[in-house]
Amino acid sequence: MRKNKTAKMGIVVAILLLTVAFALISTNLTINGTASVQSNSNEFAQNVKFSTATGKEPYLTVNGTKSDENVPTVGADGKTITFTAPAFDTIGNNAELHYWIVNESTNYDAVLGSLSCTKQIEGGTTPAEEYIEVTATNSLANTTIASGATSSSDDSVKVQMIRSYTGETTLSYKITCTISATGTEKA
Repeated sequence: MRKNKTAKMGIVVAILLLTVAFALISTNLTINGTASVQSNSNEFAQNVKFSTATGKEPYLTVNGTKSDENVPTVGADGKTITFTAPAFDTIGNNAELHYWIVNESTNYDAVLGSLSCTKQIEGGTTPAEEYIEVTATNSLANTTIASGATSSSDDSVKVQMIRSYTGETTLSYKITCTISATGTEKA
């Protein structure tokens, strides 16, 4: 019996010695790393554009009726819309461009600014007489378009004849409108 007790005691002492020895030769490993983040403004700039999706492509109304002849076109990069209004000859004649904006960015929501427009007489030195008025509706100003979404409603810019013209040649205006979009963190 004593032999058994001594053997058990020997085993316990051996286990304790192994534990202490293991603790004396153990070590810890540490990993230190660095991660950085930065904005991806190119991805945002390339992916906020005018919609060309069916049912949300730009269209022109002339004197309140959708025009099948004067169809606006969106540039290949989606950043420009080109349209030609018919020649106005009566005060009150107007053309209104309707458009939607799509945010195809995967990183950012887009907050839209106000649309601002300028007009300039093409090909002449004649002072820019006020024969037409350009009015931006700005219904999308200060709205947020979520990543991967299209504006829920359209916005528009209206060109209207406000004064009679008595010249012998057609007077053409170049109209330029811009709208800014600011990227924000995805909600």
